[in-house]
This record gives sequence, structure tokens and C-alpha cells, in this order.
Amino acid sequence: MSFNNFMSDLKEELGCKGVGRFTWLKVFENIHIESFTGIERVEFDFNTKFSLNKIKTKSYPSSFKETKVSFATPTDLYCKMLKSGKIKSDKRENADLEVIKHKIEDYLQIKLFLLHEKQDYKFNIKLNLDNKSELINNESIKKLDKKIFQIKDDITNELSPKVYDFILYYAFDEDGKGTHNQYYCAHGRTVTPFTKTVFFNNNLPNNDSLTLLLTSEYFDEAGRVNNERNEFNFSINDNNKSLTNPIPIPIINEKMKGIIDEILLAKYPDLDKDNDAIVNSIKEDYPYLAKYIK
Repeated sequence: MSFNNFMSDLKEELGCKGVGRFTWLKVFENIHIESFTGIERVEFDFNTKFSLNKIKTKSYPSSFKETKVSFATPTDLYCKMLKSGKIKSDKRENADLEVIKHKIEDYLQIKLFLLHEKQDYKFNIKLNLDNKSELINNESIKKLDKKIFQIKDDITNELSPKVYDFILYYAFDEDGKGTHNQYYCAHGRTVTPFTKTVFFNNNLPNNDSLTLLLTSEYFDEAGRVNNERNEFNFSINDNNKSLTNPIPIPIINEKMKGIIDEILLAKYPDLDKDNDAIVNSIKEDYPYLAKYIK
């Protein structure tokens, strides 16, 4: 089984690195895994004392395939207990299953959307906490539209520069919440929010919400994102081209700003008129600042 191998390439085409289980051990002391593969039933506990001879397998030929992962006992990094049994420090999330579900959906939104749209994967993720449960499946994942723009890498190979596609996925929600989720993504995961220079933080008509997710083969290439997929291995504010980062984020942002404007004006054509009205009103009140307001 690929679980035995560090950095397995079994699901490399899905952006899987084979290191996620070690992240589990940062948060939990014990993880119980039970998997039905269609051929056998596999069961074991994954912890710091894990060894291959503790994996139990039993023949189970069936069309039924499912994997259950149960997490137990937070590590001291997240919940530290005194000998008396009292909690000394607690960094855990509130046990709100709906909130946890939304965070997982946000983090895996691109991955699950692409699996559903491009490869027709069927996924059914059930989250259980005490006697409550939440479901993430093909039907619950937000549907996204996309815009594509291109940027040339003229540093790595000057004789034959590579042109990268950058795909901006987007969706509007008429939910009245006015929340905006905007992330650079790699390997199908959200890595880090857009920088302030491009982050859209204004109110939309009817207080609609906006999702913007930027993906590219450029971000997916080896060495550009850490194993946890929560940080790039380069400064996102550095504007200087280099061999390790030939297309800096500020250059990407300049291209993306125009695309975001197109998306917003296509959805809300009156935005330009509203903005002009606001600018004119301010200029009337402060004429001596007109050139700066413009």
C-alpha cells in the first residue's frame, strides 16, 4: 500500500505529495484508519509508534469502497493539560461541525471542483463529530466560472521563453453576507490570500459574496510551495525576477487586476456609473483635491 512509502507518487497527478499523514501527527496523537479497497479491509492506528506489522488486513472482495479516518487526542501543541486534568492552553477550533465543513470546502474547493468537472470523479466526504454529521459531495461544491490570462517567463530560458496560463476561477453568491474569499492556489489547494494590492474588499450590490481563486502550472511546479500548501517558498511581495521565481506575484497581480475588473463589470454593469457618481460628488465637496481624487 502506498501509505507505507514516504513521498509516494501514486496520486502525483492529483497534486498529492504523500506527506499529509505527518501533518496529522502535529495535531493528533492517534489516528485510526479503516479502509475498504474493493479487495480487502485494512485497519491500523497511525501514531508515533506506528510500524508496518501493526497493519491488519482481511480479504473483503466487494464493490464497496470507503475509507474512515478517526482523529483522537490533540497534541500538546494544540491542547496542553496539567497533571490535575485542567487545561493549561487550548488552541483548538471550536467544535462547530458546520464551520469545519466550510473551512474544508474552502481549502479543497479548486481540487474538488476540478475533479468533478474535468475527470468526473465521484466523492463523498462525511464529517462526523459526536452525534452530528456534515456531507461534502459533488452536488455541494460551488460551481465556478473562469478567465484565462498568460504571462511569459523570459528569465529561465531566454532563447525559448515558456508561456504560462493563469486561470482565475470565480463565483458570485447572492447570499447577502458580503464575504470575499480570494486565494492563490497550488496543487488544488488554497495557499495564501491575495495580497492587498489586488484583494477586492468593497461591498457588492445586494451585499453579494465573491470567490476568486487563481491557479497555474507555474504555482504547481516543484519547489514553489511548501509541503503543507499554506505558504509559497518565495516572498509574495518581492517584485524582482529570479531563476527560482521568474514571474513574481506583483507582475501576476498587474495582469489579474484587469481580469477582475472585467468580471465585476460583466456581473454589475452599473458599477462604473456608481463609481463615477461617487467621484463627482467628492470632487464637488473638495474641488481642490480633484486631481488626486481622479
